[in-house]
Amino acid sequence: FAAMDILSALGVSLIIPKSLKKALTPHLRVAISKTSDEAAQSFVSLKELLSVSWKLQIGDDSIDPHVLDQMIEQGRSYVQFKGQFVHLDEKEIQKLKKRMEKELRFSSLDLLKAHLLGTFEDQPIIADKQVKDVFDSLLAQKSAKLPACFTAQLRPYQERGYQWLVHNHNIGLGSLLADDMGLGKTVQVIALLAHLQENQVIHLKKPALIIVPASLISNWIAEINRFAPSLSTYAFHGQKRSEQEKAHCIITTYATVRNDTELLCKTKFSVAILDEAQNIKNNQTSQSKAVQKIKYDWALALTGTPVENRLLDFYSIVDSVMKGYLGSRASFVQQYSIPIERYQDARTSQAFKTLTAPLMLRRVKTDKTVIADLPDKLVSDKYANLTLEQKILYQQIVEQTEKTLQDKDGISKKGAVFALMTALKQVCCHPALYCETAGKEAALSGKTTLLLD
Repeated sequence: FAAMDILSALGVSLIIPKSLKKALTPHLRVAISKTSDEAAQSFVSLKELLSVSWKLQIGDDSIDPHVLDQMIEQGRSYVQFKGQFVHLDEKEIQKLKKRMEKELRFSSLDLLKAHLLGTFEDQPIIADKQVKDVFDSLLAQKSAKLPACFTAQLRPYQERGYQWLVHNHNIGLGSLLADDMGLGKTVQVIALLAHLQENQVIHLKKPALIIVPASLISNWIAEINRFAPSLSTYAFHGQKRSEQEKAHCIITTYATVRNDTELLCKTKFSVAILDEAQNIKNNQTSQSKAVQKIKYDWALALTGTPVENRLLDFYSIVDSVMKGYLGSRASFVQQYSIPIERYQDARTSQAFKTLTAPLMLRRVKTDKTVIADLPDKLVSDKYANLTLEQKILYQQIVEQTEKTLQDKDGISKKGAVFALMTALKQVCCHPALYCETAGKEAALSGKTTLLLD
């Protein structure tokens, strides 16, 4: 039998029963079993409810290693097992048995990933209905009412986002809200924060930490005050920042986290919100490392661009909210980045989508479910008149360019026309954009005056 392939290659015809040609071989599977009658409240509890063990199988049937040893003792390469031929390679079987001696170590994260991908330790898993019910129940989204203190009117897709956020928080699954810019990520998060305050998850002794670019601090404070006035806020930023200030929401910047890491690490936050999370797309920078040191029970990243240039951007963001979920940086590169980015491997891409689906929600403006919820686009044309200063400068540039064009031709003439267009656009916005010596007062520009009015 060992020479069948060689003989076939040499053109020797072999008459062998089909059942022998399709002989089975022993293989390993990982069995996941339920060890408790309790229901999973969060993914963290999976390790207490489930266990994993090696299973030696032939086809779909389990076989005791001692029974397999008895088969080998018969001294035959092929034996029958439950009506089918089995090929026994003693060396391969010893490798399987040696691997079975290795203890299977697993975490709750490993169990969740095994359920999603159908593999554990690179081996297919076996799970009965009880185990599947545990995961189905855990991942099934439950309905949550909007908090009474929340004053905004969410669009249907935003309310679905709020429900998703509440669910993932309840099961302890760090998340990434990656809605397209302009779809209202902030208001969905404020609804979540109000819900958590209403349920005593967020309070003055265990506040939420919101990390944002410096330019967004005032916007977050204004939005929270507007839509969830019961939530107090404090901007931990600037030279006069104080660790003694108490508030439901502590709002700070990525730079402040980097500079005051030790101070912020003294507090265990209920949740951490990472806005514009592309700021930590490289987990090798001091800024990203500082954010990862912050102590919190649950984290959420917000970004409209989860992948800007490469998959490692996504890895760094997810690793900040769900440490270890995507493995080590090196293993992620080998397992996902290289196959997907270099070879466009469809199977790996699908596995990646399956693995990340529970913790990422992304809607874009072209989604049918989003478009149906959006109002018609409103266009309002406003006309601004040039100020006297703009008119004079505009006319000077035109006259000067007309004289210059008389001495030019070909490409140089086209270049002068493009330069003219740029200069006129600058003057129409504000004279200071074209002429450094021009005043910077708003009154010198018709557009700026209209904007301020």
